[in-house]
Amino acid sequence: MNINNRSNLVRGFIRAKVMIYKDFIALRTEQAVKDAVRFHIEGKNYVVCDIIQIRFNI
Repeated sequence: MNINNRSNLVRGFIRAKVMIYKDFIALRTEQAVKDAVRFHIEGKNYVVCDIIQIRFNI
């Protein structure tokens, strides 16, 4: 996803919480990835190739 092409996200983007796809497949659930502390935070310049949770506020 190119965040610059999504006007609502551009205006209110705070951060993206990212989990690596391979971790998700290996651990099977989002909660297991959280418990294994395998999420990381990325900003606007992150090139998406994994599973993300976007936080934004308008």
